[in-house]
Amino acid sequence: MLSGPDAVTTLPSAVYVGAHRLWVDALTHEVPPTDPSANNPSFVLTYDVSDNLTQIDMTIGATTYRKTLGYTGQNLTSVSTWVTV
Repeated sequence: MLSGPDAVTTLPSAVYVGAHRLWVDALTHEVPPTDPSANNPSFVLTYDVSDNLTQIDMTIGATTYRKTLGYTGQNLTSVSTWVTV
């Protein structure tokens, strides 16, 4: 579990990593997966060698969902929808 500046929280249109807001859901106009019986999803964030966030895995209960972020150079150019892993 992350806490302090590395804490991860979610809102309907954003993922927050510490003080950094990622508008991944707003970019794809999708509703993130939810499970009303599970209140605390866990997240695993993956970065490339240039420290770009490239993957977000969200686990709700026993199901893991993945969002992939693509870059051209240092520019974020694509965001996938949530897919079940």
